[in-house]
Amino acid sequence: MKRHSQVAHARVICDTVSSGENIIWKKLKTHHFVNNLRLVLPASDYLKIQAQTERLTFTYYEGTIALHKLITAQFIDKIKDDPQFLLLTHSKEIDDDNVICITDGSLYLSLTEETYRRSGLLGKQSGFMLPRKQKCKWNLKIDISKGLNFERTENQQFKLLWFLEKVLIEEFQVVMSFNQEQLDIPGFEKCQVAPHVSIFKNSLVPDLQFQQDDSWLCEILEWIALCTLKSKQLVTSEDPYISAYSETVSIFDNEDRNSRLDLVIVEWMGLLLPKHALFSTIKSLQLQDEVYRPSWFAMVDYGVMDSNLSHGNNEHSFESNGEHIDLVLGKHEEWLLYQVLGARDGS
Repeated sequence: MKRHSQVAHARVICDTVSSGENIIWKKLKTHHFVNNLRLVLPASDYLKIQAQTERLTFTYYEGTIALHKLITAQFIDKIKDDPQFLLLTHSKEIDDDNVICITDGSLYLSLTEETYRRSGLLGKQSGFMLPRKQKCKWNLKIDISKGLNFERTENQQFKLLWFLEKVLIEEFQVVMSFNQEQLDIPGFEKCQVAPHVSIFKNSLVPDLQFQQDDSWLCEILEWIALCTLKSKQLVTSEDPYISAYSETVSIFDNEDRNSRLDLVIVEWMGLLLPKHALFSTIKSLQLQDEVYRPSWFAMVDYGVMDSNLSHGNNEHSFESNGEHIDLVLGKHEEWLLYQVLGARDGS
């Protein structure tokens, strides 16, 4: 079957929910840094899960600090056993600045050429050159899951702390997510992300019966995105040129086969959401008792701009800032996942 031009830029996966871990769960786990999470479901169904959803408040920590004061041997010993720990420097541009993150027990550094030459560390040249600026960057990955080993002076881990103290001396804005109730670091502020609930009235809803058809997949992809934006395009067809996709415009031609519903949109937005945020949200919706389970839901998560990792271990491309999006359409037994990546962010 010929690939639809709009769907061709997204990775699309269908699966069924089972007691074991399905492929969609595994793919969602490869998305490290999320700062915006949106949930869409029928207003009539929201009443069923309102109590669970409104309890989902997520925590992260924010501060400005020189990294050698934060990333110490004692700090790494403290976080090494926490698989949920996330750290990300922000307010930096991925193509021009040094950017650092920690996820899945590894420290990832994206360094400018000047910084890398002074670091004494051994890395790999970035795959994304900037010929216009005659610059390149260097990537390093250091395993800290078992703490730091100082047995040999040429060891990357031994050199890391020297590099942070002697070379990378600037202060960074840092956000962290920790799997403990309290992270006591001077100068860091505890930030809580509570759900914000809004209503999208009289939205047109297309057929949500899963189909192996690229036109349908394209229609659902944009429909979910337009729902999260509460776009007037789903309420009235007065301006059909707002949408680039003919499928979304054409659903008004078949309105008798579609339905209109009031939708609830729940949004969590901060600098960094914890790694368990996606799964806590989905878990609150995947109830066994049909009386309390929504008939369907859509979830969208947006990646942090200028982080140095895409999905998995892949670096972000520079020209698109590094943001990326996951969209999930879920029913009790059926799941549909779109992973919308930059042109060179695939894994």
